[in-house]
Amino acid sequence: MRATTRQIRKISAVAEQDATPHYLSLRGGRMTKVAGVVASFAPTLGTLGASVSVVALSAALMLGGQAQAQAAIDVTLSGAADPNGNDAEESFSAAMGDSDIDTAPGFGRDSSNTGGANAISLTFFSNVTLTDDNNSDVTGNASGIVGSIEDGGSLTISWSGSVRGEGADGVYVEAQQSGPGASNVDVTVQNESGTATATGNNSGIDIYQQTTGTTSVSVDSAYGASEYGVRVYTTNSQAGEVTVNAYGNVRGDSDGIRVNHRGNSAVTITSQNEMGDADVYADGGYGIAAYSDQGAGITISSNDVYGYYGGIHARNNNNNLWIDDNFIGLSTPSEAAPNSISITATGN
Repeated sequence: MRATTRQIRKISAVAEQDATPHYLSLRGGRMTKVAGVVASFAPTLGTLGASVSVVALSAALMLGGQAQAQAAIDVTLSGAADPNGNDAEESFSAAMGDSDIDTAPGFGRDSSNTGGANAISLTFFSNVTLTDDNNSDVTGNASGIVGSIEDGGSLTISWSGSVRGEGADGVYVEAQQSGPGASNVDVTVQNESGTATATGNNSGIDIYQQTTGTTSVSVDSAYGASEYGVRVYTTNSQAGEVTVNAYGNVRGDSDGIRVNHRGNSAVTITSQNEMGDADVYADGGYGIAAYSDQGAGITISSNDVYGYYGGIHARNNNNNLWIDDNFIGLSTPSEAAPNSISITATGN
């Protein structure tokens, strides 16, 4: 049974104090409220220590726990991970404007022993960018990073370290359709040395796209212990393009990389690098599985692909199916499978 602990949780407006002294820097003027008390921050850079946690400040932005018209946030996360895995969940929310969350050198979070907690969670109704350029590692008891975006806002995650979800996913993002807007989702777990990883008890990276927006995933390596290395699932008949790029090994139990696309735009999956060792594995399904309901086109380019049922299984329900690979699928890396690639195309 899938873990059910990865849902976004509202934050009550209670000032909590983390187990370890974390710091949050606020840039620009902000007006917040905690337990009915309004606090004003000057436009100069301010730093708040452990006396008021990041969680408490997130609560302040909720204005008493209710999703009010919240201003955009601009914050920097800092402080090392708790060595015993007792960090509180870092939660942020805003309803308007463009929000930016980044990290300082040395930042880390480990919530592996905090029951049901994600390391970082985002609940936004407007544009938000989460950026880490410091090879930061985060671990959640549920998921590493969880994002929820709706009402036409776009969510961008660019992470250069390792993201781990002990109970659910490394990274889980849901773009919800609550209005006519398109919510674009862009998730990158990558660094210059190619060592950034997304690991989950369910999936390494799991994207659920309900809007007409585009979806893009780029990752050095990903592993899903019980489901997928990388999965993208779109539900809207007008959903935009889906792009998955893997530059290192990707492994899943069900499938290595899986895309289920109900939209009318193309699917592109690339699992390649210059050294030719960006391999994809599936212990119980296909190495790469791609399905386009409307047949807008599927392009798959890969290095080696291994799957229990076969290397690549692609179905394009109209036309325009291309597969370009160096080597497609052995049932295991040492045993040849004559039917290792399965392609079914219906329509024109």
